[in-house]
Amino acid sequence: MNWGKAKSFIIAILALVNVFLGAFIYLQGNQYRLNAAQVSNIKTVLANANIGIQTPVPVGYAPMRQISLADCDYDTDMLVSLFFQYPDEVERSDEPNKTVYRWNDAALSIQSDGYIALDNPYGAGQLQSFDEDSARGLCAAFVDTMSKSMPGLKYDGAVYEADTDGYRITYRQSYKNTVVYTNFVAFLVTQAGITQMDCFYGKPAGYVGAAMEICSPDVALLDFAERITGFYGNQAYNISITQIDIVYMQESGGSQGGVSLRATPYYRVIFTDGPDEREIDIDAYGTGR
Repeated sequence: MNWGKAKSFIIAILALVNVFLGAFIYLQGNQYRLNAAQVSNIKTVLANANIGIQTPVPVGYAPMRQISLADCDYDTDMLVSLFFQYPDEVERSDEPNKTVYRWNDAALSIQSDGYIALDNPYGAGQLQSFDEDSARGLCAAFVDTMSKSMPGLKYDGAVYEADTDGYRITYRQSYKNTVVYTNFVAFLVTQAGITQMDCFYGKPAGYVGAAMEICSPDVALLDFAERITGFYGNQAYNISITQIDIVYMQESGGSQGGVSLRATPYYRVIFTDGPDEREIDIDAYGTGR
């Protein structure tokens, strides 16, 4: 046997294997990515629908797993101490499907499905001045305390509401670098302080099930464009997309009583509609063409 020729043949075979393996890895890596032409095409579609876009179009859309959410387990003593000026004077009453903590006209309601609602006309906390920065600073201090039993809460936005003369400030949970949209705390800050708070927090118990394909970003944006044009019809509108990301949203209903629920991925499209900021959420599993 000519070992020199045999060695050369083996080296050639290994080189071909490496080429095919490299090509396979490249194709796998690009299977769930938009190319430049696809990004350009969806931008053209949006422009033809009179929809502006001020943020980059996401290009990756790898398959995603679901997140399991366990029971809501709140530290009620902490919440009462945090949101009532005189916690020792707060009275508890057990009512159908909820527990309510009251002090005069202020009430903190914890529903059996895990949702929390605070209405406190006296205000919780003190503002140095009434502006967005002061309102955000006040909420950040409250969230710092709440995060001890609700970890991962991150600032997600602030909107001034003319009808309430207050700032609506929202925090959502960040879980392994992904936003769990339906785990949130939303405050209303007026000149009196925090006068309203809405909250839901189902503790993530980890990823479950096999990774499932999601629709591509251009398909999600096409769905968005169809919703906008279908809603406005022939009316004039001034729409511009300012943010696109993927968040997790829990199935409807709470997760009390030991029943675990799933959170699934959605495309969140935030846009300006004239002077207003709005949002449309698109099921990443359910949208497909």
